Amino acid sequence: MSFILMAEVMRIDIKDPLAKWLLLCLSDYADEKTQTCFPSVTTIIKRSGMKKTSVHSKLNWLEEHEYIGRLSGNSYTSNVYTVLPNLVRQTNYVVHEANPNLPSNKVNNKKRLKKKSKLSDEWTPSTKLLERIEIKFGSIKHDDETDRFINYHLAKGTVFADPERAYWNWCRNSTEWKSNITSFEKFKANKATDRNGHSDGYFAGLSDQFQSED
Repeated sequence: MSFILMAEVMRIDIKDPLAKWLLLCLSDYADEKTQTCFPSVTTIIKRSGMKKTSVHSKLNWLEEHEYIGRLSGNSYTSNVYTVLPNLVRQTNYVVHEANPNLPSNKVNNKKRLKKKSKLSDEWTPSTKLLERIEIKFGSIKHDDETDRFINYHLAKGTVFADPERAYWNWCRNSTEWKSNITSFEKFKANKATDRNGHSDGYFAGLSDQFQSED
């Protein structure tokens, strides 16, 4: 438990109350020195009282807005979360607070802060990023996905410190969504074959149950 991180989260003006509550829950698990924690998604769901889909959505939002850093685990380990990765530790702050114009303080600020900007219509992901996405998520039609990504965020007026990281998250979410749709379509097809005379209402009930378990 990190009281410093929890206090920092309480002071931050986050417009999304669920995202702020989830960040506070992660702070409760975080180590005081490293600012890291690794609760499973199941544990986060129990602690926060939020639905699974909401937890995933808010984690993505927190990562995109740089309130957390996330290192993905595998099937045997949980993700590792860094809470407020850009937070300056209190000890460093006290040293420089008396004279904010110290050269060393200016250097640290330049390294710590990233300039945020909007996407342009001509923005494209780097070749290195496309290769990483190909390895992680398989083949993706990047011409289509990039166009959707740009139009969506231009319409919202989103500003990015790291648009490449945001596009990585976009492709991950797109892949998961398409996978869920494919699984559901297969489920419906199998049930249509196996229902053996059951009414449409019976099948609709099974379909609703499947969706509610997500």
